[in-house]
Amino acid sequence: MYITEHKTALRMRLALTIADLTSSEYLGNYESGQTVDGIRHEDLQNLSFESSSKDVILSLDVLEHVNDPLQSLREIERVLAPGGVAVVTFPFYADRTTTVRRSEIRDGQIVTLLPDEFHGNPLGGGSLVFSEFSWDFLRTVIQEIPGSRFVQYFSSHALHLGGWRFALLIEKP
Repeated sequence: MYITEHKTALRMRLALTIADLTSSEYLGNYESGQTVDGIRHEDLQNLSFESSSKDVILSLDVLEHVNDPLQSLREIERVLAPGGVAVVTFPFYADRTTTVRRSEIRDGQIVTLLPDEFHGNPLGGGSLVFSEFSWDFLRTVIQEIPGSRFVQYFSSHALHLGGWRFALLIEKP
């Protein structure tokens, strides 16, 4: 199993019961797979794992923080083993028809398209938001990522009590 977070309560809980759990954080300009201060670095757009090597992948509210979310999903699908499943969540803006790009990387530099927005980061500070996803993104993912589908969910525990909350499931045949 691979989870795209390391310094969270969920990862710590999973580590108690899953012997082969691999976890990571995005740590900046390092090579994917490199360990920095005891934490594995992975760039979701260029994962270091072998193809078809992970049975389960969890990526919870990370996708909005990458420059190329579709490439990240292609990487998740590449790494997923046959019969495996990935669960990917991200904030969703149902009141819009198109995804909003807040920032992007051009020539290795972050270009701000809208005022910066940051979400909490378990390593401290905040993580820059690149995309605010809407209906067009869901359609594109279903067309481009084999085995993908979206499920709507709610959670009384996390106080997700309605609205449009989606989890992307990628199941590799």
